[in-house]
Amino acid sequence: MITNVVDFLEKSADKFPDKIAFTDKDSQISFGELRERAKAIGTCLSETINQQIRQPVVVVAQRKISTIISFMSILYSGNFYVPVDPKMPSERKNLIIKSVNPAAIITTDPGEEFLVDANFSIPTILLEDCLAHPIAETLLASIKEKILSQDPLFAIFTSGSTGIPKCVVIKHQSVITFVENFTQLFNLSDNVTLGNQAPLDYDGSVKEVCLTLKNASTMHIIPKMLFGFPIRLFEYLDLKHVNTINWATSALRIIASHKALDSAKPSYINKVFFSGEVMPVKVLNYFLKHLPETLFVNLYGPTETTFNCSYHVVNQAYNEDEVLPIGRSFPNTEIIILDQENLPVKYGEKGEICVRGTSLALGYYNNPDATKKAFVQNPLHNNFPDLIYRTGDLGKYNDLGELIFISRMDHQIKHMGYRIELGEIETAVNALPFVDIGVCIYDDINEKIVLFYQANETNDRRIITHLKDRLPKHMIPNYLIHFDKLPLKSNLKIDRVKLREKYFNEIG
Repeated sequence: MITNVVDFLEKSADKFPDKIAFTDKDSQISFGELRERAKAIGTCLSETINQQIRQPVVVVAQRKISTIISFMSILYSGNFYVPVDPKMPSERKNLIIKSVNPAAIITTDPGEEFLVDANFSIPTILLEDCLAHPIAETLLASIKEKILSQDPLFAIFTSGSTGIPKCVVIKHQSVITFVENFTQLFNLSDNVTLGNQAPLDYDGSVKEVCLTLKNASTMHIIPKMLFGFPIRLFEYLDLKHVNTINWATSALRIIASHKALDSAKPSYINKVFFSGEVMPVKVLNYFLKHLPETLFVNLYGPTETTFNCSYHVVNQAYNEDEVLPIGRSFPNTEIIILDQENLPVKYGEKGEICVRGTSLALGYYNNPDATKKAFVQNPLHNNFPDLIYRTGDLGKYNDLGELIFISRMDHQIKHMGYRIELGEIETAVNALPFVDIGVCIYDDINEKIVLFYQANETNDRRIITHLKDRLPKHMIPNYLIHFDKLPLKSNLKIDRVKLREKYFNEIG
């Protein structure tokens, strides 16, 4: 019985010690080498922090194999890792360190000034200094015996739509269950070659790492700059024989906006998983047209539900004004849609998407108030403890019983006396062939619906004209801002916080 993600590595290293597990732009590592290095560093780490376990250890998450080695070494030491992007603003880094108060920080760069606040006195461990450390097998075995499946595996900071960081803590069992279900549902094996797009401080990359360890697959960390040059990206995917990708919707949208598949296409891709944002149907249809034999799967789920809680296997083309379903829940996970009275909605009615089951996170680290607000007793009964996670997302079931994501609940507005979901406006905008992508916010001070859109040229009047044929008058945006390129976060999601700041700066 698997109770610790370390077991995934152990089994794969036993079976395929010389097989390449991970590569980056400069190096590669086999499963056997990964195990030996992680054990050496894990021994060093366990001695450095006095053999205490279940403590957070921050990893300076560079886009390198060394980051994955750091992750595994922390697990061998009996602790859990917290990946942090070294390029994030100093104020946010200091806020994260203060919130977590880690037992140590692991880095690969001796000259890196990760901490700015001189008041922090946290041991910093240089990865290279620990590689030659003797492995204490007895010590590591003793530590492993004490780790339970409900203990933390990793913790990741997520800002959501507010920009306020919260640290989501995920346990071993949640990841183990998800990885095993995902593997079975989509027939993954040691023949899978993954092309990683997500930054290593995001949960999407953790999913890929764990799938690689479980299935003895191979994962290539794709150089970030290639995503701006789709043809070169395809050449890289072919060079590495990548056959499976698990990318943010935005990454696929970039490829579609360049019409890259018109002139070239990756030769080996047979599975495409996408998530993070609503997939515009016109983008999906573009991929279906050019890769008709490829499996496409729409994944949904906030970090708090361990990667993804629902999936939809695309088995048809959709009309461009339709919303792609997010489908059905993963095994051992239940999705409940509740109305404002905390009662289940009927088919076709809107409500908040709530999740229960083994996928739920442990909560937010060092933030009991936020945890109690989001992880609550199932309101449908009070017979025994039964937590659900309130996602804050609006959803409904369509006529086929498929789950549909509508929008964030904080994107539901009251405008001109009408209750409006901004996601419905975005769907209409994203169906327009001359717009790459559109995003809406609401200025409740001046009572204006604001549309930010990416297109080859300014099309304000043309957009409004077309939207009048698709939307009622009260849903037509009042203020439009054109972008050649919308601002993106490091994981390629659209940065709504920056958009809001730009709007209010523009109107003064």
